[in-house]
Amino acid sequence: MSSIIIDEISANDDRLECSVRSSTDLERFFTDEPFRTSYDVPIEDVPAGVLAIPVLAQVCPVAWANGADVYVDEVDATFARALEDVQASLCEMYDFLEGGTLYARSTIEPEPEPGDESGLLFTGGVDSTCSYVRHREESPTLISIRGWTITPDAADDEKWAALLRARLAIRC
Repeated sequence: MSSIIIDEISANDDRLECSVRSSTDLERFFTDEPFRTSYDVPIEDVPAGVLAIPVLAQVCPVAWANGADVYVDEVDATFARALEDVQASLCEMYDFLEGGTLYARSTIEPEPEPGDESGLLFTGGVDSTCSYVRHREESPTLISIRGWTITPDAADDEKWAALLRARLAIRC
């Protein structure tokens, strides 16, 4: 059975790291390096089920394309439900997707603190800039993900720096 296992999730200051292991038939899609990302705020107090979101967002489409199941200790329940919807939509759109199931030992239903904060995925492109302009009165936190449109390779360091400058400039 094809599988992907997410474990050893840790947060240290602003850095997230976790291990990703796969069954032998999926090894070509993964390296021996752990999944790593960093943020511009400390994440040490973020629940493990929320910390699992970035890596799950990356590996689940690979799992669906190969009919693999994904295993994680804990996941945010809201994200898990949304992921099911994304999977159903993508499997309906693309006939090469085989599906798979996300298995979690536990799900968490976080109780958000009352507030009116908002976030916006921001790539610096026309669509995300337009979305910001439409929602600027909400003062959304701009969220950029390196590895989506800008690779984590050193060759793209300047592109990443330019995106971060654009994020700062748009807020002015």
